[in-house]
Order: sequence, then structure tokens, then C-alpha cells
Amino acid sequence: MSLSIYNNTTADLAGLSLDQSTQSLQTLTQQLSSGVAINQAGDNPAGMVLANGMGSTISSLQQASTNNQNGINMIQTADGAMDQISTTLTSIRSLAVDAANSGVQNPQSLAALQSELDSAVASITTIADDTSFSNVPLLQGGLNDDRVSPTSSSVLASVTQDATLLPSGVATGSTLTATAATPLVLSHSAVSVTLAGTTSPLPGSTLLQGLSQNGTTLAATANQTFTVTGPDGSQTLTLYPATTIDDVVAEVNAYTAQTGARASYDPTTGALTVASTSFGAGPLGVASQDMSGDNAGIGLLDSDTTGATPNTYETTATNQTMTLAYQGSDGTTSTVNLVEDPTSPGGLTFTNPAGGPEAAPPYSGYDPGAFSVTVNDTSGGGIGGTVDIPSGTYTATRESTAVIQTGGETGQSTALDIPDMRAGALGHTAGLASQGLASLQDLVTTSAFTDGNATQALDVIDAAINEVSLARGQLGSLQSDVLQTSLNSLQASTNNLTTAQSQIRDTNIAQASANYSRENIIFQAATAMLAQANQVPQTVLSLLKTTS
Repeated sequence: MSLSIYNNTTADLAGLSLDQSTQSLQTLTQQLSSGVAINQAGDNPAGMVLANGMGSTISSLQQASTNNQNGINMIQTADGAMDQISTTLTSIRSLAVDAANSGVQNPQSLAALQSELDSAVASITTIADDTSFSNVPLLQGGLNDDRVSPTSSSVLASVTQDATLLPSGVATGSTLTATAATPLVLSHSAVSVTLAGTTSPLPGSTLLQGLSQNGTTLAATANQTFTVTGPDGSQTLTLYPATTIDDVVAEVNAYTAQTGARASYDPTTGALTVASTSFGAGPLGVASQDMSGDNAGIGLLDSDTTGATPNTYETTATNQTMTLAYQGSDGTTSTVNLVEDPTSPGGLTFTNPAGGPEAAPPYSGYDPGAFSVTVNDTSGGGIGGTVDIPSGTYTATRESTAVIQTGGETGQSTALDIPDMRAGALGHTAGLASQGLASLQDLVTTSAFTDGNATQALDVIDAAINEVSLARGQLGSLQSDVLQTSLNSLQASTNNLTTAQSQIRDTNIAQASANYSRENIIFQAATAMLAQANQVPQTVLSLLKTTS
């Protein structure tokens, strides 16, 4: 080996070994202190990708296990309430058997039995109304709804029915078809006038005083009033000499929440409009004091302040109609006429104002208000906007939209379908709707015991008992055969994946400790040899001193 003072190769080699040993010690120290063998991608790139993928799957499986357990808890909550309803129904049946023993009953005893029946039936509805899980009502029929088909979702927001108003029910899995025979246009009722002044276009900052409204000059504005009435209520507003067009719009819109009416102004056309916030022919009107100055009876947005004739500035929207066809639980297909309900939120819901299929009550198929079909608001929200529904058919399936995500992947879910357990929804399968005894609630409203209908009441109660038992059986099957099975499988998969991930990711403490001891000795040796290597140039100095 040649001697050199410019490059100390021996020291470089020792330093390199020391650096490598230092890096190994740092890695081993991190692994031992954290318990994780892969702390950064460079530790094991392939292992990191595999372990992270397993970690994501494990997290999903753990959440799915929680979902299944929550579903089981929800079902147990519903079942506990239904057990109480079953107990109450058993007591009610005893009352009916007693009331049917007409040979020994007198009006007073029947009245006492009827009073007990009334209280028991009320308690069933109370139990159903009060049963919830995480603020989700379980027994009011909300988990017994309909799923809108993907092809109809651009038009239909929801299709629902009230089981307490449906003696015939809706068959599970059947299709409900809403039909628009012609194109439908949902519009807002409105009051609109055209304002004109000395300038055109007319800016909103123009004083109202002296402007022409549909050809009539609005001369007197000092402390005049006008009352806006919308679907939600009325509000009286005051005009002053300094009131501008924009002030009128701002005043009306300040009370939109109270009245359900809003205003807009188009300076280009001079159109001042007050419109309902709800689609359909809901209440809307503007009543003003006379502002014409010549006793012509013309007020702001009001063509006749005397009230003798309708306000000709008002345009009332038309309530549109469609039909809904469905299959009842008895297999019978029925068609219901639906009318747009302007009192519904946004006026976007169609419902049936009449019962059927009979022309007069008692109805054996459906009572008024049994169905609700809500359409999407595609108007953009502006005043004057419309919802346009093309002619055609739009469908939904009698299937609950409430699902439990039972697995960690898309599509691994199951529907949670719990029927309505209120008194008005129980007893329908007795088939006595045509006699006015469609449900348990009818036993109260018709005073079945005191009116001598104890035998029919017994049939309704038996039907209710069977309906509750069937619902409990279906929920029990869902709990044991689906949710509990899924939970057991998820827990086993989670344990297996956790073990596999541990083998890849976790530090082997015994092996890492041995490696640490070895690297520590190498580190100390490298440090010592580097110190020795740094002494090599001193040998060169000794040679130089000798030659000098």
C-alpha cells in the first residue's frame, strides 16, 4: 500500500463502514422503539404497499363490523317495542272475547270494555311513535318506503305512502308507476305590473311616487300600505314619499319567511313581480290602499282596492295532475289520481285528494292523502322559473331505501325494512275495510264494542297479531341470518388480515435485538479503526522528518 497525505484511503474506507453501521443502527433503533419494521417506503417498498393495502381493508372491515352491530342493536330495539305491542294486542284480544260474550254484557260493561280498548290502542301508537334508534323513528313506516329507479331519479325525488291510510297496502317488491299523460309545467302564482317613468330603462333606485303602473299614475305614496299574502301568511308594509322600487322589493323579501312570497324587479322591462315561493295554486295576493289619486281604486300591485272585483294583476298557477298505479298487498292493481299540493314544501308534491276505489268512504283501497310523489326542483330557484316534467312514466319499487353497509366494499349492503306499527296500520289483512274496520284504530273511531262489532273486532285484532308476528320473524331472520353471520365473518377476516399485516409490518423484536447488538459492535470497531486510520498521515510526517 502506498503512503499518501492527500488522500487517506484507509480512513475513507473506515468512515464508509462507520456511516453504514450508523445508518443500520438508526434503522434498528427506530424499529425497536416503534415496534414497526416499515417506517418509511425505503425500508421495504413492496412490503409497505402490501401492508398499507391490508391496513385500509382492515379499517373498512372494522367499520363494517360496527355497522352490523349497530344494525343488530337497531333491530333489537324495534323487536323490543314490537314485543310490547304484541303483549298489548294479547290483552286487547281478551277484551274482544269478553265483549263478544254478548249474552252477559250490558251497555255499561261494554262501555268499560270499549274504554279499555281505546286506551290500549292509543298505547300501541304511542309505543310506535316513541321507538327510535339514534333519532331514527323505527316503527312509523319511514323504513317501509320506496326506492326511485335510476332512470326516473332525474324527475322523481321520492315516492312514499302512509300505511295508516292504505287498507290494501302495497306489495313488497312491486313497482309503483307515476304517469304524466301530457307534459307538465309547474309554475308559481304571481302578481306582476309594469312600471314606467321619464327614463327607460327605469332603474330600481327611482322613487315610486309619480310612476305609471300599467298606465295609471301612482300619485299618493305618503304612509300608504299594501298587504302581501302568501302561502305561509300575510304582512302589511308601508310606503313613504322616499320609497324606491328597490325599497319595495327589499320590504317584501324581508318577510319572505313569514309570507312565502318574494319580489323582483327588472329595470329593463319595468316589470315588478311578487310571486309565491311555492309551486301551484297556493294563496297569493296583494291588497293596497288607493294610490291613483282620482278614486280609481288602483293601488300598488292591486287593480281594485275596493275588493269588489278580483285583482286582475294576479296570475294563479295551475295545480298539475298525474296518476299512480300500484299493486296492493292482495295482488290487486289500482290507479290513483294525484294532484299537485301547493301547501307541500315548495309545492313539489303530488298527493291523492280522494280515496278509493269506492266513490265514498269507507274506502277499501286507499284513503285521501295515502300517497305522496315529490318531484325535483329543476327551476333554478329564480322568480318565474318552472319545473318541466316530460310526458311519460316514472317508477319506484316498494323497497326500503334504508340500508346497512354490511361489508367493506360497494354493493355489500342489505335493506332494513320495518313496517309501520301504529294502530292505524295494523289489522289491514282482516279485509274489513269495506265495513269501516280497516285497522285497530277503526275499532276506536267506530266504537266497535259498544256498536256490537266485537266479533269483527276480534278478526281485526287477530290480523294485527299475525302482522306483528310476521314482521318480528322477518327482522329476526335479518338479524341472525344476515347481520350476525356477516359480523362473525368480518371479525374472522379482520383477525386473519391483522395477523398477515403484522408479519409484514411489525418488528421481529428477537431478530432486531440480535442485529442491533451486532451492528453496535461493528459501530464501535469502525470508530476505533477510523481513529487508527487517521494516524496514517503521521507516518508520512515521520518520514519527512527523517529525510530533513
